[in-house]
Amino acid sequence: QIAFASSVHLQWFLGAVLSQILVGVGAGSTVVSQAAISSEYFQATEMGLAVGIMESVHNLSNWMGQAMPAEVMQFFGGNYVSSLWFGALACAVSLIAGILYVKTDINAEEETDRIRPMQDCTKKDRHVVLWKNVTNITKLPKMFFGLAFLHMLLSTAHESFDNISANLITVRYGASAVDAGLLASIDNVFGLLLAPFVGILLDRLGYRLYFLSAMALLLACAQALLAFGWHQLQGPLLPLIILGFVNSSVPTILRSSVPLIVDPIEWGIAFGVFEASEAMGSTVGNLLAGVLRDWTATYALVNVGFMCFGIVCFAVSLAMAMSRSEEAQRLLKPLASEGYCNSSPESESPGGRTSAKNTNYGSFGEGKS
Repeated sequence: QIAFASSVHLQWFLGAVLSQILVGVGAGSTVVSQAAISSEYFQATEMGLAVGIMESVHNLSNWMGQAMPAEVMQFFGGNYVSSLWFGALACAVSLIAGILYVKTDINAEEETDRIRPMQDCTKKDRHVVLWKNVTNITKLPKMFFGLAFLHMLLSTAHESFDNISANLITVRYGASAVDAGLLASIDNVFGLLLAPFVGILLDRLGYRLYFLSAMALLLACAQALLAFGWHQLQGPLLPLIILGFVNSSVPTILRSSVPLIVDPIEWGIAFGVFEASEAMGSTVGNLLAGVLRDWTATYALVNVGFMCFGIVCFAVSLAMAMSRSEEAQRLLKPLASEGYCNSSPESESPGGRTSAKNTNYGSFGEGKS
């Protein structure tokens, strides 16, 4: 982020592009690590809540990213580069937080007997297992790839719309840059407030795929309002509120579902595939949104495209929910039900290793041998 701000300040376009690649690598790795870590610590009845809290903080950062730059730029007399240095400051705070977490985690490992998927493996065996996981991506459950497909479309609709929403509000409704930034951040404010409660609801009720179908339908309705009904509305508030409900629920539903259907030893690679699908969708989505905007001189077709994403996701998630697969049944059950959080005492595995089945790794116990 420092390199990006410096490149923009020096008006060096190639440097700005290269530095953004580095930002993407760092941000993507952070997301994958956070997801795998949360899956390790919160496997029993709190998976949805844990992911909801992470998504709440994520929405806080998105809100700051949309609402703060215009304020910072205005404070520094219209110098937009100053908002980029504000982002560099945020990255520095994140680095400090990461160092503190690593130190805390090392101390926790020394004080507690925490079970890990490969804690009994030698260094050589770990490398073999990790490489086998990479080469066996196609052997992940089919339901997981369905979730990854839904994640790609829904995250594309969310992130690509986030990138154009402020400009859409300015062009279509005549709002100032500051007001447009505040309005565009409404969906992230909803995510900040509601995501933990959505996680609790998922943990207690289940029905993840049905909730996902409902959110996909709401996405299609909100984008339809923006595409066809905006001239009947006094402003973009209603569709933005609907999108706020959608964006506060969808990431929590999808990310908390992965550990329920993927073996613990493959959590890292699974979340890596999730992040790659999101990055691929966002890249293509941003390009297509820009092309459609330049071609038509309006955002109507862009909204129609996102509406179609919602319709497709509604149909796919409903079909997944109605399937009779074991993975689908896991996603429909609450985590507090028998089969996920069996409180039976610890048992000795055949290899002599102690495992607390359904407590340490959700429905899997100690993972692959």
